[in-house]
Amino acid sequence: VKRRPVNCNTTHYRANSSSVPGDPTHADVFHQRLREEFDADVVATAPTVSYRVRYPDTPETSFEDVASPAALDEKRLHQSGGRGGAKGVIEEPMVDATIICPADAVGKVVELCVDRRGSQLEHAQLGVDRVMLRYRLPSAEIAVDFSDELKSRTSGYATFDYDDAGYEPSDIVRLDILVNGEAVDALSSLTHRDKAARRGRDMCARLKEALPRQVNY
Repeated sequence: VKRRPVNCNTTHYRANSSSVPGDPTHADVFHQRLREEFDADVVATAPTVSYRVRYPDTPETSFEDVASPAALDEKRLHQSGGRGGAKGVIEEPMVDATIICPADAVGKVVELCVDRRGSQLEHAQLGVDRVMLRYRLPSAEIAVDFSDELKSRTSGYATFDYDDAGYEPSDIVRLDILVNGEAVDALSSLTHRDKAARRGRDMCARLKEALPRQVNY
């Protein structure tokens, strides 16, 4: 990454985290150019969002931004004896999404939004063959492949836009993946408790295919 900007003045890079997901299409193009122009093996972790954490030993209005699993102090979060018996809280960023799709694809779109932990805000008919759906969704649920799934379920005939909707309390846990018995920081993630087991199984299945078996001598 450091070498490419030297040869291409269209590229700039910096460390960054945001409550709003980025554009996966641009990321894919960048990865492809790194492979083609520098013969680089690109390993990209999934996009993440920044959570807000209030620990039990802090005032109710005091929150810390946590953009990575390593920044979450789980022991402190779950400790007892906080101010007035207060418990730790994790809040996740939300978006208000507006989706316009063909009327015959509404069922598939609603199914997608429900699977991504969305709550419906509005359902309106736009003429005879189009429908507008508005959902409040966690930013983390649209950060990876939501747009691709939406296109697939509507044959590309849906539009998707969203606005920041602040933060809401959520049951977020840290998911660690062990390789040879050791947790790998790059594979750790923050995810909703209801999806942790499924996400862990999916990741382990992919790693099983990607990582060579250990050789003992």
